[in-house]
Amino acid sequence: MACCKDAAEFFPQMMKNMRWSEGETVLDFGCGNGGSTCKYILPEVQSHNGKFKGLSRHLELLKPGGQIGSVLLTSNTMVFQACRAVAEKRKEHMVNVGMADWTKFEEGKGEETFNRIFKDAGFIVKDLRLLSGREFTIENLDHFKNHMCGFNPFLKKEVSDDLKETLKEEHKQAMLDLVGAANDANTIDCKYEIVYVVAEKPAQ
Repeated sequence: MACCKDAAEFFPQMMKNMRWSEGETVLDFGCGNGGSTCKYILPEVQSHNGKFKGLSRHLELLKPGGQIGSVLLTSNTMVFQACRAVAEKRKEHMVNVGMADWTKFEEGKGEETFNRIFKDAGFIVKDLRLLSGREFTIENLDHFKNHMCGFNPFLKKEVSDDLKETLKEEHKQAMLDLVGAANDANTIDCKYEIVYVVAEKPAQ
């Protein structure tokens, strides 16, 4: 999975750019199943006798002088685009309509745009990079479509079992259409784009 590959590449860099204090509490926003968290972050927290909390939703909990490290998918990511395409056909089940808009930017101005977003939110940007043209291989699209259906941030989660099965096939077809693959393909190469950022909330 792309997220595991990115974690292996960027978590060590991110952790070197951040301060680690004795006995502090570290929050992981969007921790998912916690695999990368346990491998890269938890040992560092434990070595400083700190406390760790994993959160799968965003909260305004960062203290003044605290730091964030994040890797964000942009709207140029194929999986993101496929999820949006499926939701557009199911408007009665669509949510978070404007979610992808904040990750859109004028060509050539990606880093400038994201720097402005974080600065307008009150952060001091320490390091920010837009990384485009990244690729990963989905080796089993029949398996991956199940994850996409559950992940899709643009669709309500409360749907009938029959509709879930239909949505899985629609997610698979949306990915095939985006990469221009044959309808019977089950292994495809996908492109994605991420923003790597380390930022700090000003001390008061």
